Amino acid sequence: GGTLILNAGAEFANLTNEISVAMAAGYITTDGVADSGATMTVDGTTITLTAADILQPVDLDLANIVDNQWTNAGNYTLHGTNTLHGALPTGIDDVWVTGAMELSGSSVTGEAQNVTMNQDAVFTITSNATLNARAIVGGKTADTYNYGTVNLSLDVSVNATGCEMFNYGDITAAGDLKFNKGGDFHMLGGTFTGDDILTGTKGGGTVLNLHGGTMTFSDINIFDTNGPFYGSYTMDVQSNGTLIIEGQDLETYFQDAISSNLLTGAQVTYNGTDTIVTSSGGGNPTNPIGDITMGGLVDGDLVFSWDTSVGQTYNVETNANLTIPSGWGIQDTIIGDGSPVSVTNSPVLDKLFYKVTTP
Repeated sequence: GGTLILNAGAEFANLTNEISVAMAAGYITTDGVADSGATMTVDGTTITLTAADILQPVDLDLANIVDNQWTNAGNYTLHGTNTLHGALPTGIDDVWVTGAMELSGSSVTGEAQNVTMNQDAVFTITSNATLNARAIVGGKTADTYNYGTVNLSLDVSVNATGCEMFNYGDITAAGDLKFNKGGDFHMLGGTFTGDDILTGTKGGGTVLNLHGGTMTFSDINIFDTNGPFYGSYTMDVQSNGTLIIEGQDLETYFQDAISSNLLTGAQVTYNGTDTIVTSSGGGNPTNPIGDITMGGLVDGDLVFSWDTSVGQTYNVETNANLTIPSGWGIQDTIIGDGSPVSVTNSPVLDKLFYKVTTP
């Protein structure tokens, strides 16, 4: 809203023309922004330049005032007060989450600068919802669940003792996944793509559980033996969890972490370009079959049982002669529903071998 008034004399026509050119070229700006909505008006020999109103950042608290929804403007108060703000946050506003709140709804997008969890807060981003922000900061004994999409211009910060973050969706960060003062990050599915480093800065006994999905970074320092907090960070890999460190051969680095029991359940490979950490558990990494129980003969039939994953296909295969690899054939096909399944078979040969596979 700032105003500059210029009084011109004989060169008035030339001056207005020069100002118009300067505005178009970006030499006259508002807060350093060339295309900022500044306007020029002419009245006689007076030229008035007026800047557009620029939004100022607001610190906001998000709490269950009306309901538990991010998208309800009635849930926002000025930070540290009971004064109702009455509007949704913009991309320049900091938001502190109190209590149990959600960003939910199909194709719903939330905007903020930094989203910080107050102590004991629970914040959930549901599937099909998107959060665009600078950073997410976990608070003491606070839980954050992402099932949707998170786009960050900086980082995710696991920032306090008892902080828990759970990811099933997709996170893209222009910066880091940062472990500051304790707390755990649980990667259970989806993706976490960080342009920078998987880093620890202040110790605190942080655990990274990589039990699903794929994490990608350009570097890592949580297992640096010469770091000030060496031994404070541990990582466990299970199921189809995968960590990719791009453009580096860090196979020895991770093997040392395995030897020091800081990295468990993992195997490490270097493919000539990237270092890849995956589960050492074997089996099908996408949907492990787990233990198979043979219950013995029931009315002359053999009974096999195992736990299933929802929607996963399982083939029960048989072979009478293991020296003939092509002798395996599908005896039965099962579609998993998440519960244990039992399959019976009536053997007609003196010797028959069985296996369960996931195609």
